[in-house]
Amino acid sequence: MDVFKNLDDYFEPCTNCGDCCHMPGDLLPEQVDILANHLRMNRKELFDRYLVVQLFAPNDTMPPAFLVSAAKVDQKGVRMAQKMVDQEYVDTHHLDCIFRDKAAKGCSVHQIKPFGCAFLICAKTTKANPVLLNKAFFYHRWIDSQDIIFSVYPALEPIHKQLTEVAAKLAQVETEKAKAVEERNRLSVLAFNAVMQQR
Repeated sequence: MDVFKNLDDYFEPCTNCGDCCHMPGDLLPEQVDILANHLRMNRKELFDRYLVVQLFAPNDTMPPAFLVSAAKVDQKGVRMAQKMVDQEYVDTHHLDCIFRDKAAKGCSVHQIKPFGCAFLICAKTTKANPVLLNKAFFYHRWIDSQDIIFSVYPALEPIHKQLTEVAAKLAQVETEKAKAVEERNRLSVLAFNAVMQQR
């Protein structure tokens, strides 16, 4: 049986309702310059007007990456002031993506929209659940592309280097901790065996 035979039956056509335009709208690294060229601006202008940066690492022992998302706008269509944001900002569901064209009821950059948006399954469908890519996916795509961020915000480069060094130190601590736990377990087995042999 081919489980993908009727895959289209699980998806509803887009009605441009705008529900998914509250989602984070995470970009892949290569989309930054594609968007900039499409909007006829340089990277700095693009970030200043349309994008926000978020610092993210899957855990404390991994070097952080700067992820990039579309900015949010308030009910009047005014861009939220932040340029660097936290998860709470990204997850604000009552605010629209800056690329949402309310008058046209659609995405103003639909053909090159952020990958995080393109990957979404319509949340209004009753046949499938909406799918959001894990931040770790974008982390692994961005970790080697930090030069894009540094070209716009050069002051972040030395700070990022320090954050990476801290993560490396924490990783060493975790390694030593794991070794200590392993040694403790080995000695516990020896103690158990020593007692059992005295029976």
